[in-house]
Formats: sequence, C-alpha cells, structure tokens
Amino acid sequence: MNSSRSFTLNRSGYLAKLLRLEDATVLQNLYEQCTEFALLTDGQSPSSTAARDEFDALPDGKMTEDKYILGLFNPQDVLIGMIESIRH
Repeated sequence: MNSSRSFTLNRSGYLAKLLRLEDATVLQNLYEQCTEFALLTDGQSPSSTAARDEFDALPDGKMTEDKYILGLFNPQDVLIGMIESIRH
C-alpha cells in the first residue's frame, strides 16, 4: 500500500491513508468484518465486489478523480474504518 498520501491522527499510531483501487482487497476485508453495518444500511451482506464497487460508485457528472476514499488504520496497520468524500 502506498503510504505517501497519509497523515497521522490525533491518536498515537493511528493513520489515515488514501486508498486506491489496488487496495480494494483490504477494504473488502473490512466490509466482510462489518456485515452488521451493511445489513443496517443496505439490508444485505456486502457482495464479494463491494469494495471494488465503492471505487466505481459516483454521482452523475463526477469522475473517479473527484472521489477520495481514506482508510483509517490502527497502530498495527489494520484497516478499522473508512471515509468517503467526493469533491465539489
């Protein structure tokens, strides 16, 4: 994982890193560990392509360059959360 686009959080050892499409496997693992969240928000467990689909999902008129997915990593470099943002 490319960590050149990361920043530390106000908590020792925790980092936020920009995720890229090649990090979809790491994000998919998080989704599969958080099935209760998917059930509450989507009414079903995450699909086997949920992370890949996350990178591709965009509102009309937006490009992939407008979307940012940040992974929140603990001191052991395990993904524990994510933040999605779309520019403008």
